[in-house]
Parts: sequence; C-alpha cells; structure tokens
Amino acid sequence: MVNGEPGLRRGPRAGDRLPDAPVVRDGRATWLHAEITGPYFHLLLCGPTASWDRAQLEGIAERYADLVVVIRLTRERVPGVLRDAAGAVLHQLGVSKAAQFLIRPDGHVGFRCGGTDLSGVVEYLRRWLIDPPMCV
Repeated sequence: MVNGEPGLRRGPRAGDRLPDAPVVRDGRATWLHAEITGPYFHLLLCGPTASWDRAQLEGIAERYADLVVVIRLTRERVPGVLRDAAGAVLHQLGVSKAAQFLIRPDGHVGFRCGGTDLSGVVEYLRRWLIDPPMCV
C-alpha cells in the first residue's frame, strides 16, 4: 500500500477501504461501490477528464488489460463517466483538482496520490502485478 507524491492531505489513505458514496452515470443514480466491483484493480481517476495523459492510460490498458479497469469520477457530464456534480464525493476523497486511487479487488486503496502523472501507479502495478517480489 502506497501513498504517492504529490500527497493528498485528506481522504482515504492507502490501506483504507474506499468509502461508498452516491454518484451518477449517464443520468442514472448509482453508488461508487456498485461501479467498482469484480476481481480487478480499479484505477479511479478523479478530476477533469481532459487532464489525463492518453499515452499513459493506453499503456496501462495495454499492459494490464485483464487486471485493471479504469473508472473516471468528475464534476463534468461525460458519457460513461461517474459524475459528482456537487463535488461532495471528490471532497470526501480529498480531491481538490485531480487525484488517482488504485482500488484493490477487496475494495481497499492500494495506491493513491494527487495530480495526473500516472508514473507512481505504473510503478505500483509493475512491482505488484508483473514483477512480484520473490519470497525467501
């Protein structure tokens, strides 16, 4: 479990269970936990959708296609994206501009950090999913 840089001052820390909260997807009310289900890691990208580097996201999608699902949470109305129009959920997560949370299949935060640079989450995934440490 890793709290990356830049750090977040508030919200769930690595190791904490991601809090549930009401959100909207395509005009339909739902819950954050209902949208983050299944035997996958969920990369929750919080903030404006245009902020994220397309090449980094494509690299993650290509390398971890069967292991990681990308979910977006924003105040914007974007098809297929979780919407938090009032910003209450983003505030609960400690997000002021942009942040990322890698949610483990058990619903706990494995990695989190502020900003849109996905280098930290890529390193986390590389370490734990592709090159696991050898047990002695």
